[in-house]
Amino acid sequence: MLDQATLDDLLVSGHDMGVYYDVNLVIRLIRVFADECDINGCGGVALQKLKRVGRLIDKYLREISPDQNLKISKFLAVAECLPDCSRDCFDGVYRAIDIYLESHPTISSEERSRLCRCLNYKKLSFEACKELAKNPKIPPRIAMEALISQQTKISKAGTVLEIQGMDPSQIILQEETDSDSFSEEKEDMRLNIKRMQWKVVELEKLCRDMKGQMERLVKPSRARATPSWFC
Repeated sequence: MLDQATLDDLLVSGHDMGVYYDVNLVIRLIRVFADECDINGCGGVALQKLKRVGRLIDKYLREISPDQNLKISKFLAVAECLPDCSRDCFDGVYRAIDIYLESHPTISSEERSRLCRCLNYKKLSFEACKELAKNPKIPPRIAMEALISQQTKISKAGTVLEIQGMDPSQIILQEETDSDSFSEEKEDMRLNIKRMQWKVVELEKLCRDMKGQMERLVKPSRARATPSWFC
């Protein structure tokens, strides 16, 4: 009966590690419901029920995201309990991730990337993908992967991305004639991609410079540490 529940029904007080809501209970409910729908087949009535629950869980994720004691593993457990077919659009999941990142500003870049693994970039709307690409809280590689997944939608706007491997520095942007209605979106995408390309180049240059400085520092230290009689 989870498909008949409301958000208030799921907001049960929790007692686990200081988390405000009982997330473990909701995870168990989702898994039981998803298993039952899988037995009945992911189609027809079962699919419609899954989609209703998908919309409900996206609201639940946005509600629990500000909790300072909510671990990334718990967030992902809730988001990934449902099969991909339960969501026609992942904008709700992205909104929840954005709230989580806003409420947990100290988490590392690796943790931010891990948090984004529950997103299906192809099921993001064009607008949500643009917001994600501009979001400073999202790691650049994640933003680039999301943009790449929007290749078909971008092509309709008059821009074609040709991908050579997954290295952002190898992405070539080819502009074609497009209608005036898409010119602004096209320019936004072009600028976002170029910004990330420059970031990658700058980071690579910074790493090379730091490596060279470290080598120069280590060599004199070794030379001073060598006894004169050994030479």
